[in-house]
Amino acid sequence: MFEKLKEAIDVIIEKHPFELYEINQTMIFGQQGIEILVDNDDGPISTDALEAFHQEILTLDDDTLPDHFMIEVSSVGIERPLKNEKDYQKAIGKYMYLVSDHYKGYGTLEAYTQEAITISYLEKTKKIMKTIPLTSISSARRAVKF
Repeated sequence: MFEKLKEAIDVIIEKHPFELYEINQTMIFGQQGIEILVDNDDGPISTDALEAFHQEILTLDDDTLPDHFMIEVSSVGIERPLKNEKDYQKAIGKYMYLVSDHYKGYGTLEAYTQEAITISYLEKTKKIMKTIPLTSISSARRAVKF
């Protein structure tokens, strides 16, 4: 079912100013649900744009999207997880939160390679640069700096 749904969403999303980030099967208020997350490099996504996209998804036939599924459409948000190369590339120069065997905390993503990332952070008043192997990262996400 997911493959057919993803194909249909890929067609619908071409008319909208964002891209598909992820589709997850979930529970929404105790019912089976589908969570559809979208992303936009150009900034925030308006609720009007999300609503228009949502309404188009609701027009899909029952073979593509069974009627018993609840649908939730939202943007992935500013504190989005960094899961793949594209996410890390887009986050270079951005503030992030990292949990790894070598460092846990906030910093700025300075560089990304297939094997490691380099982050910078302040320790007291000294700027520290640290290279961390990707294999040691248990979670990474963008963060908001106040």
